[in-house]
Amino acid sequence: MRIAAPLIAAAAMLATSFLIFAFLGKDPLNALEVFFIEPLNSLYGWGELVLKATPLALCGLGLALGFSANVWNIGAEGQLTLGAICGGGVALYWGNLLGPLALPASLLAGIAGGAAWAAIPAYLRTRFNTSEILVSLMLVYIAQLLLTYLLHGVWRDPEGFNFPQSRAFDERILLPLLYDGQRANLAFPMMLALAAASWVFSSRLFAGYYLGHLSADLAHPAPVLSGACLWVSRSVLEEVGSFDEQFFLYAEDIDLSYRIEQAGYTNYYYPGTTIVHFKGESTTKDIGYVRQFYRAMSQFRRKHFGRGMPAFFSWAKILERLPGVPVSTRVRPGTRPSAGSG
Repeated sequence: MRIAAPLIAAAAMLATSFLIFAFLGKDPLNALEVFFIEPLNSLYGWGELVLKATPLALCGLGLALGFSANVWNIGAEGQLTLGAICGGGVALYWGNLLGPLALPASLLAGIAGGAAWAAIPAYLRTRFNTSEILVSLMLVYIAQLLLTYLLHGVWRDPEGFNFPQSRAFDERILLPLLYDGQRANLAFPMMLALAAASWVFSSRLFAGYYLGHLSADLAHPAPVLSGACLWVSRSVLEEVGSFDEQFFLYAEDIDLSYRIEQAGYTNYYYPGTTIVHFKGESTTKDIGYVRQFYRAMSQFRRKHFGRGMPAFFSWAKILERLPGVPVSTRVRPGTRPSAGSG
């Protein structure tokens, strides 16, 4: 379905467009040619396609990572707008002063601005349990109004014949063009590199715990099984032992799964049953939660791999030692369970 779904959507779009143009008394084939064929008849047309597709693809990459974690961020347009405001502000006010550092400074400011705008619904969701869908959507309109205010006010080009536009950026702040005669620039290969990195991050390199690159409808070997629904034969449990009580709240299922695999057995994910699991609803998401989680990860590492720790994972040790209130447990009233497979 990962391949079939977009193909079905494209076919449905073409069929719907065909019917709409036919009802309007227009030639559907000519209309589709104008939309899909003529823009690609020249190098300039390809450049415009690449130029306009690049920011949309970058937004899609960020959203895809959030969606894989069940974070429904639908405010990418607002985050893109705030990133443009922050990056453009650096370019307008400090571009000449920063010299060769102006371009990377503008890029970093754009990244920081978009991330800060996305952090607003994230904070409200974790602190007050608000809907990230509604908050991120409403922030789109606020970002657009802020940009409109700037372009009609303090940022308006005094030599722009009263058009709502800013002054042109210095040439040193513009990304290099890919080819002469079109406007596509270095942002396109940068997007392709980020797409490749995102694929590696979300599907292979860091998916060992959730195995998100595998189909949820098929059985697969799974090195780590979730303690929410774990079937183990009695003989295996008697051989490897049950849950280790040194793990207070987290990693006990990882520890048991690892010991089962070390004993020569294979763990499997089985999609043939469904359970109801209140995932994360018994824990307040505060600094105590973060500290307790990484403490459990450190306990697992020390138990099975000794006390030596690669420098790459030193941040986990820092989080483990952060001061904070011990993890409190409570169930929020009015919450709904989410369904999960065994």
